[in-house]
Amino acid sequence: MSLGFTISAEGWIHTIGLNGIKRWNGSFWGALPIESFYNHSCQRWYPGVLRFYGINIIIPKYSLHFLLGSADWVKIEYDN
Repeated sequence: MSLGFTISAEGWIHTIGLNGIKRWNGSFWGALPIESFYNHSCQRWYPGVLRFYGINIIIPKYSLHFLLGSADWVKIEYDN
């Protein structure tokens, strides 16, 4: 179920938690039931991760982000 977002993330996420091992690959959206900030075009967006603890490795030349750590809550909507 998509919540009507127009902005998505692209890449992959692997999690291990109370719901077992989960993997997402492709386009996905944050789906936590927490309404977040409004962006410059006044669209609402919802986060996919709550309280991330870890490191963020950024490779600016390729616009890549690698995050390694843990989070209190992850909820993602995914398009196969």
